[in-house]
Amino acid sequence: MDVDFAHKKFNSIKNEFASLHLEATEADTRFQIIDRIFKEVLGWDNCDFRLELHTTSGYADYVLTDNGVNKFVVEAKRASHPLVDTKKPCVSYYTAGGSTLKSAIDGLQQAQSYCLQTGVTFSLLTNGFQWIGFWAIREHGIPPFDGKAVVFPSLSSVAEDFSIFYDLFSKEGIRGQLFKTHINEAEGFKITSSDQLESVTSPDSIKLLKRSTLASDIEVIFTKFFSDISGKDNAEMLAECFVESKESHEAEVGLEKIARNIINDIGVVDSTDGYELQEQIRSSVERSSGDFVLIIGNKGAGKSTFIDRFFRLVISGELKSKCLVVRIDLADSDGDESSVNKWLSSRLAERLENEMFGTNAPSYNELQGVFWDEYDKWRRGEFATLYDTNKTEFKIKFGEFLHNLRTEDQYTYVLKLLSRAVRANKQLPCIIFDNTDHYPKTFQEKVFQHAQSINRAVLSFIICPITDTTVWQLSKSGPFQSYHYHSFYLPVPQSKDILQKRVAYLRRKVDEEGKKDKKDYTLNKGLRLQVDDIKGFVACIEEVFVNTEYVSRTISWLSNHDIRRGLLIAERIITSPIISMESIIKTWINGEHLVIPEMRIRQALLYGNYTMFRQDHSEYILNLFSISPRNVTSPLIKPSIIRLLLDVKNSAGSGEEEYLSVARICDYFDSCGLGLSTLSEHISDLLNYRLIEPYDPTDSEIYSEQRLRVTHSGQLHYEFMNHGFIYLQNMSLVTPIRNIMLVDELRQLMDNKKMSRLDWDRLKKKFVSYLLEEDCKFISIPKLEHYSGQRLLREELRSNWVENV
Repeated sequence: MDVDFAHKKFNSIKNEFASLHLEATEADTRFQIIDRIFKEVLGWDNCDFRLELHTTSGYADYVLTDNGVNKFVVEAKRASHPLVDTKKPCVSYYTAGGSTLKSAIDGLQQAQSYCLQTGVTFSLLTNGFQWIGFWAIREHGIPPFDGKAVVFPSLSSVAEDFSIFYDLFSKEGIRGQLFKTHINEAEGFKITSSDQLESVTSPDSIKLLKRSTLASDIEVIFTKFFSDISGKDNAEMLAECFVESKESHEAEVGLEKIARNIINDIGVVDSTDGYELQEQIRSSVERSSGDFVLIIGNKGAGKSTFIDRFFRLVISGELKSKCLVVRIDLADSDGDESSVNKWLSSRLAERLENEMFGTNAPSYNELQGVFWDEYDKWRRGEFATLYDTNKTEFKIKFGEFLHNLRTEDQYTYVLKLLSRAVRANKQLPCIIFDNTDHYPKTFQEKVFQHAQSINRAVLSFIICPITDTTVWQLSKSGPFQSYHYHSFYLPVPQSKDILQKRVAYLRRKVDEEGKKDKKDYTLNKGLRLQVDDIKGFVACIEEVFVNTEYVSRTISWLSNHDIRRGLLIAERIITSPIISMESIIKTWINGEHLVIPEMRIRQALLYGNYTMFRQDHSEYILNLFSISPRNVTSPLIKPSIIRLLLDVKNSAGSGEEEYLSVARICDYFDSCGLGLSTLSEHISDLLNYRLIEPYDPTDSEIYSEQRLRVTHSGQLHYEFMNHGFIYLQNMSLVTPIRNIMLVDELRQLMDNKKMSRLDWDRLKKKFVSYLLEEDCKFISIPKLEHYSGQRLLREELRSNWVENV
């Protein structure tokens, strides 16, 4: 919930509370005040409440949960019960066991006992008007009643400092344990950095590279080329360039996860001719019963393309004629769960009318045919007299009925259209609900329930492309627990194979279209060039992006095998001024083997259009060593998190075991001296750049039960750190450093001369030494086998960049 919106909501209902009589019972206080604030203002849902929970200490008024895990205890008192023994009107921090909170001591002790019994550390004591946040279970030897409690003495004080109130008691704030930050600051443990952070190269000094006229012109064509090659608006390309690939390791992980948790036998789609899906449709037609099919695959597996290609190019003509294919793209939905059923019925009605009656709206006679059963009942039943005496008025009245149905009950209207297709046209409705898994689980459940209701009501063949993760989630609690369905797994193709097919497709198209786009250019040393067919030249990038193993693997891993992101990365490389377009053109003209030095490719990937790496202009590369000036800590936290998740991944016995919860990550690093607030900031960076990924792809929040695993991009960044000469060179120049003397030393090393390889080695040696020294100041690695991976990370850095230089 947005904080400003919550604040407005609080203010709008605060006046209602003023009329509550002070003699109201505890139940009145809870019902009229506390419940409303938690649900309407602080973002807690009904399912989060455990009321009157029995413990050995008594019955806890509220235990609030998050994903079924106890998070927060609330002890409620009647409105007339005073809790604060001070007239100070604003939010304040008082010693929990002090005289100011003498009237609250019994309630705080009660709350503490419930915390102890429920495994919760933070509690709230309130009478509806006064609110006291109490850190009931403390660590590091601090007695809870010697610590500070956060006190809001009135609702006016809540309104005045609402942001603090929201941090402390909202679902979002409890997830982030923000109460620790506020109470720590009140107790004098405010974590701020007074150190100045400065990079060797300031962002202002990193400039855009100049382009030649040739490079600028060709960039436009390359950009268009990569737009074409992605096939986003080219159904023909997507269908013809669909890759029939074997299962990669990632696909096997997904398949294993589904097999373990849901399905005993999963049909692996033969992507050459889609035999299994074709036979499923044929069987549905022959036995006159519907089916519900899931096409399961990781993101980028080509699920939508497979289905489109199947119905357009693969399915036999005889069988295709018996199918009425309707595709509903949920990406066009506004994502509103409350109206999704209405939206689906409206879109289905529109698509079915187009397929059955053409682009024009169905005529009266056509609709009469669709609703013949109703028409016949009217003329034989209650409206028989009207039919016999005034057929025109009868038809008008029936037309009004049809209009109301089309506008007010589109679901029934859709079912009638589908029944007409089956009974009169002898067609099997094949309805595809695409891109459903772009939305949260609750939204997906409504879509699948809607699809299942159609499938049960009318003979139909429902197809839903869906990710393996989504299947697992919905099988645990959702429509897949109750409904019968068939599943086919679609493996993820290799990015190299996809590029190879699409480049070949473009070459063929270029040959078909003939020569065009002629223009003269003058290259270095007076060499003149007429590019008769620039697309033909562009197709030569196959040598770079397909046949160069390093490049194809880097693009695949950095994009996490997402073909669209991979093509954008390829475009970033080839259009970078770092790549000399004129040199490539010369090589092409002379018929020589087109090779771009690996160092140039690495630089182009990092620099883009600039003279050096800039984090604010890089969507795919992350500086692993950056820290925030607001929270100075070890510069090796991001690599440490990646290393931990790599260790988990490498020792996992199954795909599901590759994930580790945020709580477990925090527990692991707690022994190293790192807290949740510090880790959360770096986890957020890793998630934003997709170096790690959540189990639920739609879940962008960070909370204790959130499960994470390292991605291929994370593994590649770890390689960059240990073996990427260009990567480490750039990070040593742009990473904010808090040792200003080192910054001056590195700047002096770079001044007034061209850097040799030895100079760069010295620079990286000094930078990595700084990283390791800073790390020792903030992190203490336990001497346990459990932490051997963390020690290895630091040993490898030292060995690769300090000792062997």
